[in-house]
Amino acid sequence: MTIASIDIGSNTILLLIAEYNRNQSLLTPILNIYRVPRISANLKSSQFISDAKIIEMWNVLEEYNSIIRDYQCAKTLVVGTNALRIARNGSEIVNRIRKEFDWNVNIIDGNEEARLSFLGTYTHSDDLQNYSVLDIGGGSTEIISGNRQQIFFRKSYNIGVVALTEKYIKHNPPLKQEVEKLNEEIKLNIHELADSLLVNTDLVAVAGTPATLSCINQGLRIYNDNLVDNSILTRNDILSITEIISKMKSDEISKIYGKVVEGREDVLLAGCLVLQNFMNFLNIEKIKVSSRGLRYGVLLDYINRSK
Repeated sequence: MTIASIDIGSNTILLLIAEYNRNQSLLTPILNIYRVPRISANLKSSQFISDAKIIEMWNVLEEYNSIIRDYQCAKTLVVGTNALRIARNGSEIVNRIRKEFDWNVNIIDGNEEARLSFLGTYTHSDDLQNYSVLDIGGGSTEIISGNRQQIFFRKSYNIGVVALTEKYIKHNPPLKQEVEKLNEEIKLNIHELADSLLVNTDLVAVAGTPATLSCINQGLRIYNDNLVDNSILTRNDILSITEIISKMKSDEISKIYGKVVEGREDVLLAGCLVLQNFMNFLNIEKIKVSSRGLRYGVLLDYINRSK
């Protein structure tokens, strides 16, 4: 059975198409695509997803719908995260999607987003091995810890990279005081982690920020899933990239690093600082980058419930 999973995020919209073999209980990815319409642009101030962004989103969904039909998917699962959660026209958009594409969009809360992201990144062979997953999004950031048997911590923070950038970064390149204020807000949001049981845990990072940083660290100008998934980033790797891009204009970042930063060049610094602060508070020297996450978790959750 071929299944499609769409993750409508604040910055990106991602499509996964996978083949599920019921007899072998095996899920095999066939296609991964992402687009960056940034539907959350100015959402904090306006409280609405703008007409222009709805058009951009619709173009992406129409493209995905065509691909899903080509692959003859038996089921299409769609989730919406922070942007659709907080937008005053979120329900209206969901209803339009249902009428146009016959997709039921499940707007999930931060805790459910964390749970599904954790499920989607599970790779340990030891069912009792504890680890944490960090999902840095455009509108929010989630962290969840546990193992295959149980989850013992999960929390969603309102420190998405788009929201942080829009709130604090008014110059290009950013002023030093702008970066400092942005960094302070991250610290204020997550400071309690320094006293948590998560300190010194293994950390897996998902979503655009860690994937992009992995590409930059490896010198990749075009995204390569095989090289990014399960790659390692150290705290020093992230610190070095942060120091470099904090002094650059967005177009300079695009020119130097290529297609891997497309759509993220202006928010990558905020993502670096979010990741850096989580590592600092949890006393972690290195992370594993996962190219999976929420859209995989949605599929696996559906399969588990179907059983």
